[in-house]
Amino acid sequence: MSWGKFFAIAWKVIKEVIQHGPDLWVLICKLAQPVIDWWNGKKIAVIGPTAVGKNCLYHRLKDEPIPDQHEQTKGPEKIRKFVYRRTLPNEKRFEVMFKKCINIGGEMEQRTRYWLDACKDADVIFYMITLDDLKNHRFRKRSRIYSDLKWLATHMQKMKSGVLVHLLVNKIDKELEDGEGYREFIAKLKPHIDELEATAKAIFGDYQAKLTGISPTSMKDDHIFAVSFPMALQAVYKAVHRQ
Repeated sequence: MSWGKFFAIAWKVIKEVIQHGPDLWVLICKLAQPVIDWWNGKKIAVIGPTAVGKNCLYHRLKDEPIPDQHEQTKGPEKIRKFVYRRTLPNEKRFEVMFKKCINIGGEMEQRTRYWLDACKDADVIFYMITLDDLKNHRFRKRSRIYSDLKWLATHMQKMKSGVLVHLLVNKIDKELEDGEGYREFIAKLKPHIDELEATAKAIFGDYQAKLTGISPTSMKDDHIFAVSFPMALQAVYKAVHRQ
C-alpha cells in the first residue's frame, strides 16, 4: 500500500474517531465487509521481546483492563481458549479465534523453547517492538530484534503455508497525546519505518511476501488504538490478496 493511500485511509479513520469517539468497533464497522469476513476465525500469535506490550494486547482482545504495571511473564502460561467476537450493526459477527493460547516471555531462552509452538498453527503473527526500539534503530544487525526477525524467517518453513507476519510498534502514546494527530506523527516516523521494513524484507528474503506491513500503535491509549488497529487489520487483508 502506498504512503499516499495509507495517509488517505488514516485521515478517514481519524475523522471517524473525532465524529464517533474512541470506539474501536465503530471503526471496525467502517472496514470493507471482505476484510471483516477474512478475519473471522483466524488464529493469532503475539510475540516479541520482553516488556513491549504483548500482555496488554491480550488484555485488549479479551476485554480486560490494561494493567498499570508491567506483567513479567517468567514461563509459559496457558491461557484458556477464547473467541474475540462482536456483533456488528449489520448483524454480522466479527471473530478472531484464540484456540491455542500460550503466553510466553520475550527472553531468548523462552524464544528457543516456546515460540515455535505458539506460532506454528497461527494464521497471523503479530511481532511487537516499541517506539523507542524503532527510533533508536534497535533492529539493525547484532540487535535482539534483528535476531528475532531472523528466527521468524528461519522457522517460516515449519509454520502454516499461508502464515503472515505484521509488525506492531507499540507505546507511541509516549510522544503522541491522542489519535487526532496520528497522520502527522506517522509521517515523521516514515524514515524509521522505511528502514525497519527494508531490514525485515532483506532478512526474510524469498519469504518477504509474508510481511504485511508495520503499524505504529498504543495498547494503553484507547483513542490511538482505535485509530491504528483497524488499519493493521486492513493491511493484513490487503497483503493476502496481493499474493
